[in-house]
Formats: sequence, C-alpha cells, structure tokens
Amino acid sequence: MNSDAAAPMGGRPLPRSAHWAVQAGVLFLGMAVVNAGNYGLNLVMGRLLPPADFAEATVLNTIVLLVACVAVAAQVTLAQVLAEASASSSAPSTANAQAIRAAGRRFAAIAGVSLGLLLAAITPILETKLHLRSPASIYLLAASIPGYLFLCVGRGRLQAEGATQRLAGTFQLEMAVRFAATVVLLRSGLGLFGAAIALSLSIFVPLLLLPRDGEPGVIDRAMTTKLRKIFVTAGASQLAVVLFNQSDIFVAKWKFSSEESGQFSAILIIARIVFFATFALVTALVPTVAAKARRGEPHGRVAVSALLAVTGIGAPIVLVAYVAPALVMQTLLGGNYGALAGSLGTYALGTLLFSLANILVDYHLALGVRAPAFLAVAAGLGTALVGARYATSPGALAATHLHGAAFAFALVAAFAGLRRLFLGAHP
Repeated sequence: MNSDAAAPMGGRPLPRSAHWAVQAGVLFLGMAVVNAGNYGLNLVMGRLLPPADFAEATVLNTIVLLVACVAVAAQVTLAQVLAEASASSSAPSTANAQAIRAAGRRFAAIAGVSLGLLLAAITPILETKLHLRSPASIYLLAASIPGYLFLCVGRGRLQAEGATQRLAGTFQLEMAVRFAATVVLLRSGLGLFGAAIALSLSIFVPLLLLPRDGEPGVIDRAMTTKLRKIFVTAGASQLAVVLFNQSDIFVAKWKFSSEESGQFSAILIIARIVFFATFALVTALVPTVAAKARRGEPHGRVAVSALLAVTGIGAPIVLVAYVAPALVMQTLLGGNYGALAGSLGTYALGTLLFSLANILVDYHLALGVRAPAFLAVAAGLGTALVGARYATSPGALAATHLHGAAFAFALVAAFAGLRRLFLGAHP
C-alpha cells in the first residue's frame, strides 16, 4: 500500500504497527472460510471415494503443491518487491512497479507452459512408479498449470497492495468452484477424473477477480538480479513446505499397500489443518516486514506475534489429536479411516513445529536472508530420505515426520538466535 496507515471505517488511521494485525485479521477470517471449505471437500471425497482412490486424489493435490514451489514463489517474490516499491510514493517507484508486474506476467506464461509440458512428459513414469489408475487426471492438470501461474502472480500483486478482501476472495471463489464441481462430478460417476476437472475449473475461474494490468514495462538488470535471488529463496521456502507437508504421501504410495496409503492420506489431510489454519498469518507477514524494513522501522515484533498466534491456534488442535484421535477420524471421515488414528497426534505435532519454523523462514525471506530457507529444505530432504529408506510402517513414517520437523525448527530458531546475538538483528 502507498499509504502509511490503514484507515478503518469511521475512525482514525491505524498506526503502522497495527497494520499487519489488520491485514492478517481480515485475511485470516476470509481464509478461515476457505480452509473450512477445503477440509469439507476432503471429508466429502473421503466419504465418496474408497481409500485407494482417496490416496490417488491426494497425489493429485500433491502435484499441485509441487508446482506451487514455482507459482507461490513467484507470488511471494512479487509481493515483497512490490511492497518495497509501494513504500515510496515517488514516480520512479510507480514506474518500476509497473515493470515488475509485467515481468511477473511474462514469467507466468513461460514457466506455466514449461511446467505443463514437463508434467505431461513424466506422467507415464508417475503412472508406473505410483500405481496410478487415472493418468488422464494428470494430463488435465498439466494443461491447467499456466492458469495457476497467472493466478499466483495476480495474488502477489493483491498481497503487496494490501487488498486483503479481494485476495481472500480469490481463494474463496477457488474453493467454492472446486467444492461444488467436485461433489457434482463425483456423484455423476466421473470418479477421479471428475475431481481433476473440478480442480482445473477452480484454477481458471478466480482469474476473473484479478486486477487488469496497465502499460507494460521493462525492468533493469539490478532489479532482475534481485527478483531472481528472492525467487530462489522463496522457492526453497515453498519446497520445504511441500517436503514436510506432502512428500510422505509419495513414500506411502511407493512403500505401502493401496489401503494403507489411503489410510495414511487421511491422517495427513486431517493433521495438516494445523498448518493451513495459520496460512493467512504468513501471507500477511512477508510484505509487511519487507515494507517496514525498507522504511527502517522495527519489525521483530511482527514475527514474534506470528509465532505466538500460530502456537495459540495450533496447540489446542494438537491436544485434541492426541487425546481423541479415533473420535476425530470417525467424526470427520467416517468408519473407513480409523486404522491409523493413533498416529494423528504425532503427525499434528510435527506439523505445528514445522509451521513455527516456516514463520521464521518467511520472516527472514522478507529481509533478504536466505539461509533459513535452505536449512529447512535440507531438513525436509533428510526427513523424506530417512522415511523412504527406514520407515517400515505408516506409524514409523509419522514419527520420522515429527523428528524431522523438530530438527527443522531447531535449526531455523538457532540461526535466528545466533543472528540476533552476533548481528543485533531481530527477532
């Protein structure tokens, strides 16, 4: 936003220190609806699909999140750089913002087509290794990837401009379209391919809510270098998210039976609510910290507030997952998914620990500090490899996830502490 403060209706402008809280609060309420809908959709799919098909649907979602390593990295990069540009009201900054937006659109076109072709090319390999029964769903997803890139680039602009209601609206429309289309198409007998059609529709329809871009522009070499550095770090951050939240489903599909991988997919889906319940906090964190750093304002409290909020939201969820896992699984997914209920608390705690690590990673990302993102990736890769090599049961895989997430949080927290100790940097 170009203004220094957010003005609530009928009142005085809020101070800058409250701006992040307002953005996060508005976005959190909007995203709460989205998360409820997405989890409702998972529950509906769990009830309409047998465990084996449910596992394959989870693989489809995981591929989307792998693509998000590029798409959301582009979103975060644009959000940070545009937020820094909007912190200055000068004409050069305005022209530079137009050029940055144009560069984002060009990237979306090139990367979207390239990733779509790559996914189509490797689909036969995925079909063999992961025992997929509906490869046509993967081909349809490949054709939809360019639209997903444009959607995330547009969201980056909204995120930078503080247009939280419109940003939340894109997620809400995506959820509503996917939910309605999935239910209708599954009940019509299209099965997994119907779910893929719904996923593709949910990518393209929200594009209608994105702002129309003005005149194109060209960025200079210095800005290009800056965008690349931020993108690489943001991509590493997103890769860490996928490694900790999704890679286990590939391991389960590869090592265990279709029934066991379906049961494990249910545990993974339910436990991930800890991460996605706090997604809005990270979405508001990056551009706010970047803008504060550009203006020379203190920003450590923003990260501390986010850590406390994530703990406050996630800890009760983890407690319930430990105390009544069978009841949670029975209530949410019915009687077909209770075989691995005892692992729910373990996986939920691991998800909470990684959520805390992710806050610190994205906080440092907003400051241009790259090391935490790569530390998280290293921990995620190590966790995935250990699980693939040594986990002999779904329960052992959940325990490996917990230990890896704890290690990731310890690494990133130690880096933040040492950075403050030796450089006087926050937090």
